[in-house]
Amino acid sequence: MTETDPLAAAERLEASMNNLATEVSRQDRYGHRNRQLIWGLVVSVLLNLVVGAIAISASLQARDATSAAKRNAENARITCEASNEARRLNSQLWTYVLDLSSRNPNLTAQQKKQIAAFRGYIATVYAPRDCNTSPTLPPTVTPTLPTGTATPTR
Repeated sequence: MTETDPLAAAERLEASMNNLATEVSRQDRYGHRNRQLIWGLVVSVLLNLVVGAIAISASLQARDATSAAKRNAENARITCEASNEARRLNSQLWTYVLDLSSRNPNLTAQQKKQIAAFRGYIATVYAPRDCNTSPTLPPTVTPTLPTGTATPTR
């Protein structure tokens, strides 16, 4: 063997070691980058799970609110229908009383006018409500006796 052989072998070994060091460094950077991507993926999956859970919760709350709104609307309709029946009975009662009062042959024109006005008031206040729409308030006008007239007595 010649002297150049060990020297050439040493140079080849050094070049091989340099290539190995370069490859190890490249693999280290590649591994570091992969670990960053893996952590990013883990964070992304966790965020997706959290957002999904929030969306499911919001959906359940919306469904519950819709269900409650439907129950409230049904209860309002039932209450409206019951109120219409009560108004009908009150109107019937007042009509009966006014019919009895109207039979009095001694009524003055003013009293007849008051009875007619009261009939109109009863028809307005005790008018049935539309139970399929949003509630409306009844009129608040109350009939009054004209000034200077005495209240009817027996």
